[in-house]
Amino acid sequence: MFKKLNHVSHIVENLEEALKLYEDILRLKPWAPGIVELKKQGARLVWLPIGDNFIELIEPTDSNNRFARHLKEKGEGLFHLSIFAEDYDKEIAELKAKGYEVDEETFVFQKDSVAKLAFLSPNQTKGAWIEILDMASIKF
Repeated sequence: MFKKLNHVSHIVENLEEALKLYEDILRLKPWAPGIVELKKQGARLVWLPIGDNFIELIEPTDSNNRFARHLKEKGEGLFHLSIFAEDYDKEIAELKAKGYEVDEETFVFQKDSVAKLAFLSPNQTKGAWIEILDMASIKF
């Protein structure tokens, strides 16, 4: 079962400028650990808590990944919706059985946990990436 929306992700050209804008308009402050450099993924990002969800700002640092391609093709704006799955393996298997192409990854989160996640391409979802996140693999 898909449990809840975790975050909405926004691709930006300049993370510091975008962060300043979100702080000014919505008075949102970064969630610890602040700006994070993800060398393997080729991006810098920051999470802004809002209620029990987040807005994630992502700045590509590598010109050859999905973040940079999205920015080049569509400009700044909505990148993905991140949904928690209660039974990640079951949900991914069901999506694959229905014929969806699922790009699975792992993500080092807060240095002490490794999150399982998967992406469905915007070509399959009417324009936005959908990220499915294994709720059990995240430790807050």
